[in-house]
Amino acid sequence: MTAEQVCGELMRVHEETVGHLKALNPAPASALPGYPPDHTYEPIPKPRRRGRR
Repeated sequence: MTAEQVCGELMRVHEETVGHLKALNPAPASALPGYPPDHTYEPIPKPRRRGRR
């Protein structure tokens, strides 16, 4: 496979996965299947960048 084909396949799989997650429509506080109960669908906060104010 070429790099372009690999990228295209990754994008296709990503879009399909996002579609399934949107269709599932989980509550943000619900636990992720197969993970410990404290792992939820809540977004993980992004760390602040250092050096910029």
